[in-house]
Amino acid sequence: MRSTDRRSACHRTLANLLWLLIVGFAFSGCSSPPEAPTTPPPPAKLLDVPRIWNDRDLAEWANPVAGLGVRPDHFSEAEFYAGPVAEWVRTYPVYFPGREPQGYWERLQHTKPEPLITPGPRSEEDWIRAGQRVFEEIDVPIFRTQDAGLIATVRSREAFEKMGGHPQPDGTVHFLRWVPTAKGLTLGVHDCASCHTRQLPDGTHLNGAPFDAAGDGAGGGDGRGVADERADSEHRLLLLFGAHHSWGKDRAVARVDAAAACSHRAAAD
Repeated sequence: MRSTDRRSACHRTLANLLWLLIVGFAFSGCSSPPEAPTTPPPPAKLLDVPRIWNDRDLAEWANPVAGLGVRPDHFSEAEFYAGPVAEWVRTYPVYFPGREPQGYWERLQHTKPEPLITPGPRSEEDWIRAGQRVFEEIDVPIFRTQDAGLIATVRSREAFEKMGGHPQPDGTVHFLRWVPTAKGLTLGVHDCASCHTRQLPDGTHLNGAPFDAAGDGAGGGDGRGVADERADSEHRLLLLFGAHHSWGKDRAVARVDAAAACSHRAAAD
């Protein structure tokens, strides 16, 4: 081979190598840099329920009653935690007749009681969600009923409308809840949310705001609603006043109790 041919072949080889280097650098520049190893976030801190009912903090919690000079008494810490625990379970909306989602009533017949809240520590976010559920769903166990007549009234549009009943914007009935219990499905009444949930015109609920819509016949807005059929005057008095205080047989206390009882009997009748 002549020297000129050898030089030409050498030049072509160098050119090919240079081309390969250029292409290699180009592709390596386009490729993504290796990802840095990620560190998982630390687990959320779990918070347990404080023992809020205790003799120390309740000793001076209430101011003395004017004119008596004594403080209202409470259950002691031992009495409080020794008491029976109610069947606190999840509850579900009562819909105005004709406004129930399809199959809702049938599903309720097979719904098992589910604890409203379970014990144990939670993260702060989980406690907030649990608190919201309790606020929105907790009922008053003493008012639960399986009375067939009351349930038939709640499920009859004609009977409900005769009492002034009407649906809220979302189709539900304010104040009433369906409560699946160990004894079967019962009709109950809302606790916190009955007075402290504002129903907005678009059907959404504003928790914590006062309820200001017209009575719908369920909670006794006119004094003769469904809930009134559940309890007589004396029963309502016990619920409103309670009877657990240890102020002693003071004549001033007796006069206050008697006057208040008369006032509430008149309102109940």
